[in-house]
Parts: sequence; structure tokens; C-alpha cells
Amino acid sequence: MALTKEQIAAQNKKDKQKRVAFTKGQKWYDYITKKFGWLVDVYNSNPEVADIIKNGYVNEVPLEDINTNITNSKWSLGLQVGEYDYLKGVSTKDVSYLDKIDMNKTMVRNQAAKAGYSLDDSDLNILTAGFLKGGWDATTLANKIGEKVIAKAKTESPNKPSVTPAATTPTSLQQGGDAASLKTISKSYGLNLSDASIEGYAQSIVAGTISAQQVKDQFRNQAKSLYPALATQLDAGTVDDATESYRTIAAKTLGIDPTAVNFSDATKFGKLLTYQDPKSGESRLMNSTEWTQYLRGLSDWGKTKEAKDQYSGIINTVTKLFGKVG
Repeated sequence: MALTKEQIAAQNKKDKQKRVAFTKGQKWYDYITKKFGWLVDVYNSNPEVADIIKNGYVNEVPLEDINTNITNSKWSLGLQVGEYDYLKGVSTKDVSYLDKIDMNKTMVRNQAAKAGYSLDDSDLNILTAGFLKGGWDATTLANKIGEKVIAKAKTESPNKPSVTPAATTPTSLQQGGDAASLKTISKSYGLNLSDASIEGYAQSIVAGTISAQQVKDQFRNQAKSLYPALATQLDAGTVDDATESYRTIAAKTLGIDPTAVNFSDATKFGKLLTYQDPKSGESRLMNSTEWTQYLRGLSDWGKTKEAKDQYSGIINTVTKLFGKVG
């Protein structure tokens, strides 16, 4: 016997109530994971997508139509160029896409290094995700790297003057690059300039009121004034150039990396540049013997194998001459 319209409506209502109840249990998540895969992550975070999937199931909308509704949703239409593929690749842990992320992360790291920047892993991850999601071109990527560097500098040194113009402009990237370069150059001339001074020079270069070469000439003249003993050598190169052999001796004597030898530190390695001849009183560089003796007088040298072996030798000699005490 055929069901009446009222019976059919009652049955449909009952079935719908069952489907609504089903959407509230654990089995529901198993179901949508099977049907929609990685979109479960979006379901959990985006109410619009969640409503499309849930209401589609409750009202028995065909799966194909549900997927079409998701594609036409504000969430989907608001995605950046590569964001859909990025979300899908990360959510599904697709090996080929994860390899793509690693490859582009290396590219971003290299681009930053070329500009004179060093970014930590979290910043690299953010930039790589942005690059893949947004389909950035080379200029946009360079500007985003500059923004990160400037933002990081402000976080680490909150009392520093704000970098102007706005960090989102190409000009700020150029300024950031100039500042990084000038910092390196100033150190090569044995100068220990403040970040504010470096930023001032960088701003002047960007504004066109001074050239990079003029700044470099100023660094050279400052170095000549500070280190008169190097005046002649500075006409042809930097303090680093003139002291390269001394750097090598210091690294070997103290057992440290050559890059740790900073001649702009007037209280330690910078003593080489301000040495005065004990007889004439004139400024000059120490000779290799004087330099080695000076290095062995530092507390750092006492931690080296050479120092420990020397102390051990002295103790052995004393022991042989006088015997053990006690």
C-alpha cells in the first residue's frame, strides 16, 4: 500500500532529523574526512564552508553540487593565486608539494643572503608560504624580505629611530640593503658606528644627498684619523686588508674563528691599531712578535691547548727539580 503524502513528509522529516543528529557525532568527521579529504581542516576553521558541507548533507545535496558551492564560496574566491594548492599540499602532506616548499624556502634564504640579510627559520617559513600562496614576483619577494628585516630590527631594538619611509615601499628595502652593506663596510675600516649613524647614512644615500662612494671615503678618513699608523695602507684598502695577517695570527694563537677577531673593539683586538712604540712614542702596528705576546697575555689564551701544555710543562719541570710537595 502506497504511503500518503503525510506519511512521506513525516518519514522525510524523521530521516532529516537523523542526518542532523549524525552531523553532531564523531562518525560525522570520519564521513566528511572520507568525502572531502583535506577540506576537513577548512571545515573546522571556516563557518561558511562548514555550513555548505553540513547543510548539503542534511538536505541531500549531491556531492558534486556541494563541491561546486565550496568553489563558489567567499572563502574560495578570496584565496590568493596559489593558496588553494598550498593548503591542500600541506594538509594532505603531499610529498611533492612539501619538496616544493623546501625548494622555495632555500630560494628565499638565498635571496635574503644576496641582499645581506640573515633570517631565522620562522621568518623563512612565513615568507615561503606567502610566496607560494600569493604568487609573488621577484620585486614583491624582495620587498617582503626587506619588511621582515626592518620589522625584526625594530623588535630587537625598540628604542631605535623608526625607519622611514614606510617599510612597505621599495625605498625602504633599498635603505635596508644599504644599511646592511654600510655596517659591513664600516667594520672593515675598524669603525664601531651606532645603528642610528648607519641608518642616517643609508637615508642620505636613498635621498640622493650623498653617494655610497662619498660615505666610503668618509669611513676611510675617519679610520686614518683613528689609526694614523695605517694611513698609507688605507689609501689602497681597508683596515681588514691591512690587518689580515694579524687576524690569522690571532685566530691561530687563541684557537678561535677568524671572523671573531674584531679590530673595531678598542678594548681587545683594536689594541693592535693604537699601539705606541715604547721608544719613540709614535703610533705603529705591533710587529708579529709583539702581537703574539699581547695575545698570550689575554685571558682567552689561558684556555687554549698551547697554554695548558705550557703550564703542564712548567709544573713537570718544577716537580723534577724539587720533587712533589706534600
